Amino acid sequence: MKKCRRFWICRKTDGLTLIEVLAATVILSTMLAGLILALGRSERQWVRARRVDHAVLVADRLLTDWRRNGPIPASGQGVISGETQLEWRITPVENAEANRLGMQAIRLDIIGKLSDENEVLASVEIVLPDLSPEP
Repeated sequence: MKKCRRFWICRKTDGLTLIEVLAATVILSTMLAGLILALGRSERQWVRARRVDHAVLVADRLLTDWRRNGPIPASGQGVISGETQLEWRITPVENAEANRLGMQAIRLDIIGKLSDENEVLASVEIVLPDLSPEP
């Protein structure tokens, strides 16, 4: 339907102008790009959370096996059987309270190997009897 104020100036009232269509397209494409970026970030966080959760389970399994089958090593590193992308590392940790009680603190790290990077996925500190020889 047309509205005319004067016979030479008529304006169509149905539909949208080209500027309105372009503005709507820009707004929608910006929202869509933001959504795609957020979904990608969410997927990466989900994958990392699953890897960390798995590393915690592996650390628990390692500590349980060491407890059942012999002493927990005071230091060292190695590969985890059945896990192609995980390694373990134990390092001594300075802990004055544990030392005062005749104990030693150690940290078990579960390390994920991705291409050239090594990332600590899980870390557990535990206190053991001090097995080092007395001076």
